[in-house]
Amino acid sequence: MSVAGDTAYLASGLIERIEANAIMGFTDGMIIGNLVDVKRYPSADKVSWQVYNRGTHKLDSSDPGAVTDGTAISLKEFGSEKKQATLAPYGVASTVYMDSIYSSVEDPSPKVGQFLGNAMASYIDKTIAELFDDFNSGNDCGTSSVGITVDDLFKAVSLLENNYAPAPFRCVLDPRQINGTYGLSNDLVTSTQFGGSPSLQDEFLRNGFVQMVAGLPIYSSREVETHGSTSAYGCVFSEQAIGLAFAGPQDIWVTMQMEALYQRVDYVANAMFGVVEIDDYWGAMIDTKVA
Repeated sequence: MSVAGDTAYLASGLIERIEANAIMGFTDGMIIGNLVDVKRYPSADKVSWQVYNRGTHKLDSSDPGAVTDGTAISLKEFGSEKKQATLAPYGVASTVYMDSIYSSVEDPSPKVGQFLGNAMASYIDKTIAELFDDFNSGNDCGTSSVGITVDDLFKAVSLLENNYAPAPFRCVLDPRQINGTYGLSNDLVTSTQFGGSPSLQDEFLRNGFVQMVAGLPIYSSREVETHGSTSAYGCVFSEQAIGLAFAGPQDIWVTMQMEALYQRVDYVANAMFGVVEIDDYWGAMIDTKVA
């Protein structure tokens, strides 16, 4: 690609390097997408999840009873519902000009893959995060005018458990819901509320992050939606609350187009995916002040 003449074999080798970097950037960049129920198929336009024991026809502790000889056990209906994610193609592209290649100390082309992959991963996370405020409003936690507290997380866990949400649970927050004036750091370190918990304070003070609170693994994502400019929609959810489906040769793949007349190469990162909220009661949005 960087020499005159037939560069087909060079471009072929380079695209492999760029795709490898794109996959690495994609893997490193996708946070929320790794916390949900993921399905992968070589080809698909719709992908389904079956949800059992929800809605009107549900079996629970009120249904079993004592058995009397000669009396039939009452029949209870057991319901299920199909949820579908509709897959669609997505892409992000960037161009590398030949003068950039010739005038640089190193070929910048492989770096393109890293940033293309990271951009696609961030977009998938953003698409999933948009579902957070779609969960049942009765599960909402926090106050948009008040910073997050540990009590918000405990409440979210109790709501999911009361709605029979299957473990494990995940917690994804805006970075400002973790650190800063309105973050967990204020509740755990600055505030005197947890003055008797030096181990959590020590973890925050040393690492600038806390890995687990209220039994929840904590994750930070810039792709969490903001409510106006002052609050953010974090979420505590069951791993099975959201579905993510991919189709294609892999989660992300790279194609290229050489434009000799313009002395440039266009690289495109491609993904075919769809997301769906599987159960309305298996997620609890946490809307709290961040600025």
